[in-house]
Amino acid sequence: MNPTISVSLDPSEAPRYWADRRAFALVLAREDGKTTGAVALLDPDDPESDRGIVAVPDAPADLLVPLMRAAARHGGDVGATELRWTVDTGHIPCSVLAELGAFPGRLVRRWWQLELPAVRNLTHRTLLAHRLSTHDGPTLTMEFRGATYSARVDGDTATLTHHRDDPGTVSGLLALLSTTLITLRCGHPALRHVETTTAPDDDRHIAALVGLGFTPATRQTVEYHLPLGPNR
Repeated sequence: MNPTISVSLDPSEAPRYWADRRAFALVLAREDGKTTGAVALLDPDDPESDRGIVAVPDAPADLLVPLMRAAARHGGDVGATELRWTVDTGHIPCSVLAELGAFPGRLVRRWWQLELPAVRNLTHRTLLAHRLSTHDGPTLTMEFRGATYSARVDGDTATLTHHRDDPGTVSGLLALLSTTLITLRCGHPALRHVETTTAPDDDRHIAALVGLGFTPATRQTVEYHLPLGPNR
């Protein structure tokens, strides 16, 4: 059975896809009364910069083409000139992007990976040395001088998310990152892989990652563009 594709402007419909405050429409795929995929359409962060619309797809690969085509039609109807969205290389088949007529733009995030050795005898004193605050739960968050690493563990892999308001120093980032890794290993002895991202030009963060043995991953996050026109 082919799914039904429709556009919703009602935030009470499929509310989990309306999480971003910039969302103004959803394109939904339904089958047997259930939502099987969606594309949220967002106003750009800077509405004066262009007439583009940000798309956030959340759907299996086989639904992306009909969903994105419907999103493109709706975008054209409201006067947008293009859709743009981010793609992790390898997560969407190239054939889907080619069928849509989308083309790659700027590199948004670089991915890095670290293979961990066997657990060693780590002392608790090491964890206290950097005056870190730790919050227990599904996500571990470590903070040091305004910079944070949040970690989510899935099986033997931890994914780190980094944030800081100030540039900071390589040594400070090294201290925070190394202590985060130690804490993760203490709490998750089976952990073997760690992955994280950087902005392409964040040289200090990249230096800290390389200093602890991270290497570039083949995965990258790239912004794709889909021009909108009367025949889309």
